[in-house]
Order: sequence, then C-alpha cells, then structure tokens
Amino acid sequence: MGFKPLLKVSALVVVLAAVLWFYYFSKPAEPYKITVGAVGNSPHALIYTAVSDLGIDKKYNLELSVKYSSPGEVERQARDREVDVGASSIFSVAQDNLKGSRLRIFGPLFYSPNVLVARKDSRFMSIEDLPGARLAVPPKVSAAFASLDLVARKKEISLESRTTMLFGNLAETANFLAKGEASVALFSWPDVANFLVSGEYRSIGGLNNLWEESVSRPFSFIGLTAYQDWIDANPEAARSLVAAIIETSSYFKENPETIIGYKEKLGLKSDAAVDLAKENMPRLLMDSWDDDDLEDIRFVISEMVKDGLLGAEPADDYLVKLR
Repeated sequence: MGFKPLLKVSALVVVLAAVLWFYYFSKPAEPYKITVGAVGNSPHALIYTAVSDLGIDKKYNLELSVKYSSPGEVERQARDREVDVGASSIFSVAQDNLKGSRLRIFGPLFYSPNVLVARKDSRFMSIEDLPGARLAVPPKVSAAFASLDLVARKKEISLESRTTMLFGNLAETANFLAKGEASVALFSWPDVANFLVSGEYRSIGGLNNLWEESVSRPFSFIGLTAYQDWIDANPEAARSLVAAIIETSSYFKENPETIIGYKEKLGLKSDAAVDLAKENMPRLLMDSWDDDDLEDIRFVISEMVKDGLLGAEPADDYLVKLR
C-alpha cells in the first residue's frame, strides 16, 4: 500500500475513533431510577412535587417514582423493601436497629410538623395547661404520639397520668375536637392550617418550637431511609437524592411565597391557610445533612432513652453521611 492510501486509512481511523469517543462520553448517563415512599398531603408532597416542577430531579439525573401512603404504611413499605427509599421517623428506625435491622437514615427531610391545637372556647393557652385536658391524639404506636410524649416530659407533664387521651386518625381526632369531646388535639402541617383559619381553634404550640425552647436544638423527626445494602449498591443515586432534597428545601426557605402554587397538592382550603403554610412550613424543611444534623438526631434518641421511651441507643451506624 502506498503512502497516500495509508495516510487516508489512518485519517479515517482517527476520525472514527474521535466520533466513537464523542458519542460514548457525551451521551446522557442513564438516570438513577429510585422508587420512593412518601406521605401524601404532607411536607413530603411539597418536596417531591417541587423536585420535579423545578427540574431538580433532572439536574441530579434522578428518575423518581413516588408512592404516596399514610405514615404507617410508608414506614412499612420501607421496612418490607417495597420501595428503594422510604421516609421514616427517627424513632422507628432506632427501634428497628435495636432489633437488628440494617435500615439507615441517610439524608434529611423535615423537623417535627406536629402542632397542638385547642378549641377557642376552652381554657387551654399553652402546653403547660395540658394537665386535666381531654386530648385527641394519634395512636400510641405512632411517631407523632412519641414526639408529643417526649416534648411533654420536657415540660414535666405525664400524658398518661395527667390527661384523658382519645386515640384516632386525623378524621377521628378532628371529630373529637369539633364535637367538644376533646379540648386539645395534635395535628400536623399542612392540615393544621385549615383548622387554625376557621376561627374556632388556636395553636398552643408546635412541637419543633417547644422542643427548641427546652433544649435549644431543632426537633429532628423524619429522614430519608434505605437499607445499607441498597446504599452500598447505589451510592451515587443516594448522594444525588440527598443533594436534590437539600436544594429543594433551600428553595422554599428562600422563596416561601411559591408555596401558593402547591395549594391543592397540600390540601389547603383557603388563601388564609396558604398564608399560614408560607409562614410556617419552610422552616420545618431540613436543608442540610452535616455533622450538626446527625448530632441533633442522636440527641433526640438519647433523650428518648433517658425518659424511658426507648430501651437503649442503637449502634451509631443507623445514621449514614455519604462522602
């Protein structure tokens, strides 16, 4: 073969190699496909809907399939591996790890969204007034009840001995309050906004605020959860999801007025309820996952142990901070 034909072949090989290199390295990477469990009509709904609306999922190469259920069902789905990533209370994850589970908290979601609400025609003005109350609350096995119990103990109030408790789901507790069978009930954001703007009820304290007053720390409540083997097999997907949650939460903290676009998704029934949500919900969203955040969780768990609400502290590997 002469010099010129050889040169042409060599040039063709170089061009083909360049084309193949460009195709391989420039084609979009396959998205991280994650099935996520979340509670409907809750801060979860705000976060995950906005992740998509704002294009943050695309930014972090995420393809999320969100399954909305009740709080207990969301935790069960995570426990039974029906989703890749769940949203579990720090209480239930700690309990599961004490039983040998390898379910982990690997990212942030939000602080306690629970609020004590009293009838306006009652004597109850603050949590200190609770002794003697007829109190409508979620079931004893729920994280919401455990968090109220812990906050009340910080105020030296025993719910068991100093209140009469009526247990039920949201509709049942709302009915107890409306009929006057209870004077105080525990609700959560965003549902509580609809009650407070009705003119018939008042807030006597959000649990996150009450906890901060007592211990000068936020009340860590719900985190991103997954089994250790899923995290080990999908570290980049896990990191991307954590980053997306943090960016979305930061967006709402910086732009609280944008919550108005999620009025229907959050079940807010009036503009007044939207205004309350704009004022209160962004501050409950966790926009970091650093050593201080993990320490806040450890502190809550240690206080549960001190107060006898948890048998022991789990091994520290129930908390994961991806590098």
